Parts: sequence; structure tokens; C-alpha cells
Amino acid sequence: MNQLARHALAHPRSWLAVIAIATVVLAAGIIRLELRTDGRALYPAEHPQIQASERDRARFLEPRQVVLLVRAPEGASPLASPEGFRFLEALDREIRTLSAIRTSGVVSVASLLRISPDSAGLSLGSYLDSIPDDASAFADLVAEIRSLSHTDGLLLSSDGRLAAIYMPLSEGRPVPGLIREMEDWLETYPAAPFDLWLTGPDVAETTLGDMVLRDLMVLVPVMVVVIMLLLFLNLKSLGGVVIPMAEALIVLLWVFGAMGWAGVPVTLVTTILPVVLMAIAITDELHLLERVQAYMRADTPVMAVEKALADVGRPIIVTSVTTALGFLSFLGASVVPLKQFGFFTALGILIALVMSFCWIPALIVFLPRSWFRVRSRHVISDPSLAEGDRPRGRLRSAIARRPGLAFAVGTIAVAVSLPGLARLHMQDAWLDNFAP
Repeated sequence: MNQLARHALAHPRSWLAVIAIATVVLAAGIIRLELRTDGRALYPAEHPQIQASERDRARFLEPRQVVLLVRAPEGASPLASPEGFRFLEALDREIRTLSAIRTSGVVSVASLLRISPDSAGLSLGSYLDSIPDDASAFADLVAEIRSLSHTDGLLLSSDGRLAAIYMPLSEGRPVPGLIREMEDWLETYPAAPFDLWLTGPDVAETTLGDMVLRDLMVLVPVMVVVIMLLLFLNLKSLGGVVIPMAEALIVLLWVFGAMGWAGVPVTLVTTILPVVLMAIAITDELHLLERVQAYMRADTPVMAVEKALADVGRPIIVTSVTTALGFLSFLGASVVPLKQFGFFTALGILIALVMSFCWIPALIVFLPRSWFRVRSRHVISDPSLAEGDRPRGRLRSAIARRPGLAFAVGTIAVAVSLPGLARLHMQDAWLDNFAP
């Protein structure tokens, strides 16, 4: 590693160019990433359980389907009314024109076949082909519909205010895209005075994926800002903020790009990779940059980096390798997303380790020396206080003088925490993944 660092210090521009090219190539794999929030993502496609499920689905012609729930708000006419039935009949016709839906399998009150006698013998039609306004005739129609055991409570609720339409999704297209197409259609459909909702397992999985992405788009920027502030408060220099954050960005691009090129999807487990990798990737650079800034007051940037690596190079290697090995232990898990999380977290840690000995030294030499000038010496307001008089120094001194007391306090804290283990439980309810 030291030879790698010396070569990077001697040829900083070449190393920066190589890393930049590699970043562009690997980052291109991000466009291939797929977000998977369905239960099937827990197992590989060749898993016997997945293959058996696919065979059964083909054998019984079981489609992927969504349920459109129609509700009459309080104060509005119920769906079991002439107005409501006309709405359901028009809605059923509209649904059969959508490309996202396999129209031959739509099931609703409007699609129920009705055999009735006529002058020619028997005619085949729908119960909603003719909807009478007369109260007595309409009551007879509702009673006839409710006499069908598979209708009452399944397609039409007992109070007549809710109806369900079962819609099989088109085959050969990704389910999330079909769900979003249906959601876009609902936003433009004139549903008044009735409310329309898409529901069902596939809708829940797609919605959960969208929620995860929305949360990450908010939480990751907030985390970046917080980390940048903490870096500046601790290192108090522009380089102390830019270098760790730039390294964290490269690590994320390499890891997620590698996932994309390898065809590994992003799951609920691996969505936390940005947070974990950002926190781990910058840890080593805090120690390295603190030493570099201290030595750079009297030495050249090259000498400062060499001295800093002599101080903290070995600890960086040992901590990174042991942490990576800890995450690689996830490869022994039976759940695929856990294996992927462990492998790619370890990969990110090792990438950050290599960056500490090639890209970071090259960047330190390449950047202006003024970027590493400490903006202020101390966080406290009175810089004249001696180290032992500062709050942080006093705490260290107190612990050093009373190690037995410090050990006792730590032991008590652990003992108090242990009973909490008995209160832990496994949460496996799908709907509990959502906010109330």
C-alpha cells in the first residue's frame, strides 16, 4: 500500500485521470439498476420455491392482478343505486380499453353474465345492461345480483357502499410500470361522486418501492449536509470537507454501478447502502486528513501525506479489512438480499481503502495548499485554555484518573440494556412497512 501511495504522490494527475475514467465506466451501470420490493426478491430465480410458484401460476393461468376499490363517500348515493350501477358499468367499459389491463379477465358487477328468457328462447347479457330507475324493479335487480354467492361481499359490499373490480395486468411488461400507468389513468378519470383506489399485493409492493425512493431522495441530501457540517467543525478546512465527500460519492458510484452491471437489484435491504457506505467511507479519511493538516504546517504536501500515512496507514488497513470481513460474513445467510448487502458493503469498504492510498494522496497534492489551512484552532470560545482545561480534555483526564469507576458505569449501562433483549420481536406483517 505504501508503494501505491508513493506512486500516486509522484504521478497525481495520472491517478486522478484513471480514477475518473473508471468512475464513468462503472457509473454507467447505474442505469441498469432495478428496484425490487416484492417477496420474490428474497430468493434467486433458480430457487426451487420460485420455480414451483411459476409453474403453478402457469398451470392455473393465474394472472398478476390489481383490485380497483370503488367507494361511495358519506352523504353520497350508494353504489347499490341506479346512479352507482351506471357509474360501475361505465367504469367497467373504460377499464377494458386500457393497455395495462388484460381485458378478457376483468371481473366486476358489470361483467357478470345474465341468462334471461326472451322471444327467441334465451339471451346472454350483463346484469347492468338495463338499469331501471323504478325503486321496486331496482330492488329486484339488486336482490338477484346478491343471490349470487360469489358476488355479495366480494364484488359488492353488504351495505352497498363499496364495490371491487378485479383487473388482471397485461403480461410481458414490468408490473411497476403497469401500476403507475393505472395510477396516471385514475388521476384523470372523472370519479366524482365516488372515490377510486388501487389496491392488492402488487400495488403495495410498487407503492413501497416508490416510498423508499422518495424517502432516500430526502434523507440522503439531509445526511450529506449534516456530514459536511460535522467535517468542517472537526477538520475546519475546505479540503477536509471536499475530499471525504468526493470519496464517498465515488464509492457509491462504483458500488451501485457494479450492482447494475452485475444485474443485482436494489431491495429493501440494500436501500440502506448509501447511508452505511457514506458513514464508513469517510471514517478513515478523518484520521488521515487530520494528520495531513497537522504536518502541512511545516512540510510540503508530499511529505505531509507520507508522514500521515506512516502514522495511520496501518490502522486504516487493519480496520478496513476487519470491517469488510465482518460484512462478508453475511454471505452465509440464506436470504439473497442479505448476501448482496454484505458483499457490496464489503466491496465499498475495500474501494475506500484503496482510495486512501492512491486517489486521496493524489488529490491532496493536486489541490491548492490553502484548502488545508485550518480556519480556526479550537471550537471553544476561549482558545487560551490549556488542553487539560477544555471540556473534552477534562473528561479524558477524569476517566484516566478513575478507570474503575468508568468501567463500572459502562458495565451498569450494559446490564440495564440486557433485559430489553427479551422485549424484541420479529415484525413480519407486510402492511406494517407503511406509515399509518
